[in-house]
Amino acid sequence: MPTTRYFDRAGQLVSRPAWETLSGRCGYGHVALDAVVVAGTGVQVHTFWTGMTSDDTGSHGRPLIFRTMVHGLRRGLLTWGWTDVRAAAAGHTAVLSWVLGDGPIPMPQPSPRSAGTVLPVRPVPPCDAPREDAGIAGQVTNRHGILKQRRCES
Repeated sequence: MPTTRYFDRAGQLVSRPAWETLSGRCGYGHVALDAVVVAGTGVQVHTFWTGMTSDDTGSHGRPLIFRTMVHGLRRGLLTWGWTDVRAAAAGHTAVLSWVLGDGPIPMPQPSPRSAGTVLPVRPVPPCDAPREDAGIAGQVTNRHGILKQRRCES
């Protein structure tokens, strides 16, 4: 049975009570959040710190303690894992670019157990990225339909 391990944002092993304290801090887990319109549907790309793992490891055996999730695409929930905040921020940007049709599907950090697929990533069928529509009426958006008032990064 896997053992759950807990980490702070810097990737340092911490006790469960310390992790619970960190998790309770407002904004501690936040990395980035973007709300966009893709094919007439609202889509959110959210990257955050989980600080816990059972078996997931990325490159060099480091734990995947950050996640990027895409909500709202017709493919269901899509998830990528990252080992540190810099990789998570870069991964968020790459995932957002893919969602908007501006880049290729992001490659996850390699995991020795998964031969290059981050766990628990849901497999993404190879196909073109969805296209965006014009922004939401009455909302301030940029050329990609990102709702500027909803954009926030740490």
